[in-house]
Amino acid sequence: MDLDEVLRELGDIQDRLNELPHDAFAERAELRERQEELRSAARRASDDMSDPDTVEGIAQQIRHLEHRRDQVLGNRLSPSAAAQTGMGGGIDPEYVHQMNRQLAEAADLEGIEAELSRLRARLRSITDGDSG
Repeated sequence: MDLDEVLRELGDIQDRLNELPHDAFAERAELRERQEELRSAARRASDDMSDPDTVEGIAQQIRHLEHRRDQVLGNRLSPSAAAQTGMGGGIDPEYVHQMNRQLAEAADLEGIEAELSRLRARLRSITDGDSG
């Protein structure tokens, strides 16, 4: 299973967790267990990815990670969904915040951002070294 498949399944699990009733404890436990297995697999897959040595290789990996980050951010619930309160309906703002936080955790958004920072710093060190 490659990293994209792992991340896709993590997203599916998060969707299923969000759809479950609050009292579905056994199903939640199974899904949480699978979620942890997939997070471990995602970390292993990320570690196994060869670290590119060329400027183009690093830039390509940065573009790939930025695309993944943008997909995660694009799937967040809009804060405007929470802004519609009162008789017009809308979603509880706390629920919107919780859902977006869970989505970011499931997709390991912090890990993606950390890897982007690391790769950008590596790219800067290579390009600064070439120009000096």
